[in-house]
Amino acid sequence: MSSEPASSTDNTLQRLRLQASTSRLYALIDPSQDERMQLSCDELELATRQFRIIANPFIDLPPWRRLYLKPLEVRDIDIPELVAQQRSSLPSKRTEPSGFCALVTSSVLTISLSRWIERQLTVTSPEGKTCLLRFFDPRVMELLAFLLEPGQKTLLLHPFTGWFYFDHQQVLREMEIPREPPPAPFTLSPEQWASLKRSGTINHLIDKWRSLEPDSAAEASPERINALMRTAERHGLHSPADQQRFALHGLHVGDDFHRHPFMQRLLESIGPSQRYGDLTAALPVAEWNEISTWTRNTAHGQSRPAQAD
Repeated sequence: MSSEPASSTDNTLQRLRLQASTSRLYALIDPSQDERMQLSCDELELATRQFRIIANPFIDLPPWRRLYLKPLEVRDIDIPELVAQQRSSLPSKRTEPSGFCALVTSSVLTISLSRWIERQLTVTSPEGKTCLLRFFDPRVMELLAFLLEPGQKTLLLHPFTGWFYFDHQQVLREMEIPREPPPAPFTLSPEQWASLKRSGTINHLIDKWRSLEPDSAAEASPERINALMRTAERHGLHSPADQQRFALHGLHVGDDFHRHPFMQRLLESIGPSQRYGDLTAALPVAEWNEISTWTRNTAHGQSRPAQAD
C-alpha cells in the first residue's frame, strides 16, 4: 500500500533502532480493538503487578480489554522484522479497528509511564466538557502530528523519547517530541478540537477515495482532507454530506478548485434550503472540465494541502 521512498522508511527505522538502544522499548496495544492481542491469564497477572495496564477513565473495561504497554527486549528482536510484523497486523481499511497503536521508547519507570498515559486520556474541550482523548490511536496521532504546536506535543508526550506509529499509507512515522515543555497545561484550541472531531469522517473518506482511485490513494492524506473540510466550512457548508462532497471534489479536481469563478458563484448562491451536492451535480460537464483544467494550470496546484480560506 505504501508509496513512501525507501530512504525515508530506512531513516525512521534507524531512529527507532537508536531510541531503542538508549531507552526501554514498548509496544502500545489496545486489545479492545483486536481480541487476538488480549493478554493471557499469566500475562495479565504479570502486567497488573508491573502496572503496565492502562485504565480508561471513562469506560470501566475488564482488565483483558484495557490498553497496555508490552516491554520488548531489544537484544532478542530484529527491528525491521518487528515493524514488518506489526504492519502485517494492520487492517486494510482506515475505518477498521487496529489493536496495534505504536512502538514507544522511554527512560522513565513503567509505572510512571502508564500513569502518564492514563492522565493524558482526559482533556477539556473548548466548551469546558471533560472528554476522552484517544491520542494513542494511530489515526488520531497522525492528526495530532500536524495539528499540534511544538509545545503541545511536548506537554502531551514528554516522558517518551520516541513515538512511532503507522500512517494512513501504513508507513512508519515518528512523532516529533520537542524536549522543552512550556509552563502551561495541555489544551486544544477550538480549531484543533474541530479537526479531531472530523477524524471519523476523514477515515471514511480515505477508504472511499481508495475504492475510487486506488492508484492515487496517497493523495488522500488526513491533513489534506481536513484542510479541504475546513475550507468547505468556511464557505458556509456545514452539513457533513456537503463537506464530504466538497473534500472529494478537492481530491479529484485539485485543492484550489473552489477558487474558480464558476465555483465562487455557486458557493455564494447557496441558500438555507439548498445543498452543495445538488448544485454541483447540476454543473455541466464542460464547466467541470474548465474548473479542472484551470486548477491544474494555476500556480497553487494539487501538491500541497488545501489552505482553509
